Amino acid sequence: MLEKQNEVVSVRHKNNSFLATFLSFSYLVISYGDRLKGKGALFVSVRKNNDDVEEAQEIFSWSGISFIHFDIVHRITRILILLPDKLATAFENVKKNIPGQTGENSLNLVGELYDQSIEDAVNLNYPNSFISTIFELRERLRDITIGFVTGDIDNSEIEEFLKRCQPVLTATKIISDWGHSEMVHVFFRETFSDNALNNLFYLCFELYGRELLSEYRKLRGINKLFK
Repeated sequence: MLEKQNEVVSVRHKNNSFLATFLSFSYLVISYGDRLKGKGALFVSVRKNNDDVEEAQEIFSWSGISFIHFDIVHRITRILILLPDKLATAFENVKKNIPGQTGENSLNLVGELYDQSIEDAVNLNYPNSFISTIFELRERLRDITIGFVTGDIDNSEIEEFLKRCQPVLTATKIISDWGHSEMVHVFFRETFSDNALNNLFYLCFELYGRELLSEYRKLRGINKLFK
């Protein structure tokens, strides 16, 4: 087993599996199937860590993510990254108290991107496990958007939503920024790249420093909104 770690992230590699462990979550990525015939796929399991690693709670898992699925997986990363700014902008619009402007316009843009991604994923037969995770986030965003329309804005609900989005963002980034290139390497070279462990470690270390909730709170602090 190969391992690389620091105080906040560790990554282990054994055979066809990689395990990236953060302080709060662990991400298990397993490559399986006939990769040499272009039929390889990834299984991803995300667990919330606790004191007993063996009893870590799985919060979602995706199976059957292959070459043909990377487009929408990558698209979801871009949508999730938009959320802190769009939510902060919605608060800013409410603060301006412009007649007819309830703050939901910026969220509707994200909602439309979500809806198109889900529609495309369904039409292209993406794995149900992936679609259900994305659909759940879409429904939570819909509830938050309705709150801006009715004036019943719950900031704690927004923060919980961003916390739920965080492991999904990390998982999609691992797949799109690391898993895709590694599956290509396996297809052509019949093995993972020599830098697979290091590349995953540095990606995870970078992702550890990008927290959606922190970005949202920072934006609201800069704009001095509803403290």
